[in-house]
Amino acid sequence: GDVDSPTPDDALFEAVSHEYAVRNPPLYQNPEFPGGIVNGAAWYTISGGLQDWNYRYAGCNNVTIEVSNSGRPAESELPEYWNNNRESMLSFLEAARTGIGGTIRAEATSNLLYATVGVEGIDHLVVSDRHAGDYCRMLLPGTYNVVVSAPGYQSKRITQVTVTLGQTTRLDVSLSPSTLWAGATDMGNGWRWLGWFGFFADSNGGWIYHLSHGWMYPYGTSPTNIWFWTADMGWIWSGDAIYPFMYRKQPPGWLWYQRESRAPRWFYNYSTPAWESH
Repeated sequence: GDVDSPTPDDALFEAVSHEYAVRNPPLYQNPEFPGGIVNGAAWYTISGGLQDWNYRYAGCNNVTIEVSNSGRPAESELPEYWNNNRESMLSFLEAARTGIGGTIRAEATSNLLYATVGVEGIDHLVVSDRHAGDYCRMLLPGTYNVVVSAPGYQSKRITQVTVTLGQTTRLDVSLSPSTLWAGATDMGNGWRWLGWFGFFADSNGGWIYHLSHGWMYPYGTSPTNIWFWTADMGWIWSGDAIYPFMYRKQPPGWLWYQRESRAPRWFYNYSTPAWESH
């Protein structure tokens, strides 16, 4: 059904929409929608909307502006529509400046990075441009804690970032290489190789793709102490000193991975004791 479906940035969308509507008297005084704005899904639902796709996958903020009840207004009415919407459109453009922006680089080389930018308390990430390394994150005026992450680098948390109305707060960030994969050899095309771990590729958001294990989410601070999460095994613990021995959290027990096995992968379960495949 038609249900109000706010995004994590609902307050931002409402504020930007209000600034547009309040400068357009016919829109603002619409008897059907208080203040001239409404959550799109609360009005009517659609599947495959461009606004949702852009927000989720491109980090863009889109709104739909319906300025006429007629899809083909008379030519004689166009000057009135222009006058009603001119100041609204200018305020809409100006709203894009309120937030944070800058570039994200590798600390040692100054190379531009493809990274995610998160704001604590708002469950939505934006990404930096893959080629230019710059990003733009619209925010309401206020003070925020920002977290920047990139595959193969240590995340950085910047606190007390102040955003002022009508201003873009410049926030350039440099990230240090992660020590988790110390000694890894760059094999090209995003792939890396570690003698104890094998071939793997970094992915955005902290995930890696291992040539044998598939998608894994590593959590740790050093190569000797790493927890991995996989869809088929849950949390497993290992490190450079003990791999291919691994400890599984649930059901608990030690496993020994038969190197290079995949599709399926074979593990010797010391608790059973027996071989098992995944």
